[in-house]
Formats: sequence, C-alpha cells, structure tokens
Amino acid sequence: MSTSSAITEAAPKQSQLIENVFIPLKIVKRGGHKGKVLSQTYSVEKEEPDETLMRGLLKAYLWEKIIYEQFDGDLENFCRQNKFSKRYAQKILKLNLLSPKIKEAILDGKHPKNLLLSDFVNKSFSLIWTEQERTMGF
Repeated sequence: MSTSSAITEAAPKQSQLIENVFIPLKIVKRGGHKGKVLSQTYSVEKEEPDETLMRGLLKAYLWEKIIYEQFDGDLENFCRQNKFSKRYAQKILKLNLLSPKIKEAILDGKHPKNLLLSDFVNKSFSLIWTEQERTMGF
C-alpha cells in the first residue's frame, strides 16, 4: 500500500464532516438596527441588556425628574420646550410604572428575549406589579 492511498483511506470523506444544524431565528428591528433573536419557542434569556429598552427606561426616569424639578410637574410646558408631542412623552413616562423586578431584569439583560420597547409604549399594561410580571413572562 502506498503512502498516498493510506492517507486517503484514514481521512474521513468530505460528506462525513458536514453536519446540518437547525437554529430557529427571527430577524427583528430594534432601534433602527436589525438583529437576530432565537424563536419564541425557545426560552433562552438574553445575555446582554437591550440598549433600546435601557434607553427607554433611562429617558422615562430622567424626564420625570426634570418635569417635577424644573417644570413644576407641567408636562405640556416640558413638551413644548423640547418640541415633541404630549402623547409621545406620556408613552415614554409610562415606563416608570413598571415593576422594579422588570426594570432590574431589563438592566441586567435577564428579560425575555422577545420583549421590545414597543410592547410597553404602544400597548397598555396593568398597574399591578405581580400581574405585569406574569403577563410579560417574568
């Protein structure tokens, strides 16, 4: 047996090296950027905090503080001076009503992977914290 034929016999065939793996992904748009997220059927938590959710929470906290300290609680005056609608400000400020457990999970990156900022600002949610946590998967 020649050396070249021994090498080809010992080496696995090309088809044996290829293995098909199926990973269900969904492409979502967050904050103007497209990203990949595992399908909702998999309950894997995010490893990194979602920047869009974090910015939303930060904006809500800062706006509320500014409104009460600098505008004496006058939301309309705050909106007029910052040139955005009152309805937009109300949507963002609504994030301050979230349960502390949900806020902490978002900041730690331990929130459900399918949770988006639009889930909070464009939809209504309960003011009861335990109900929020249950309906949002915490």
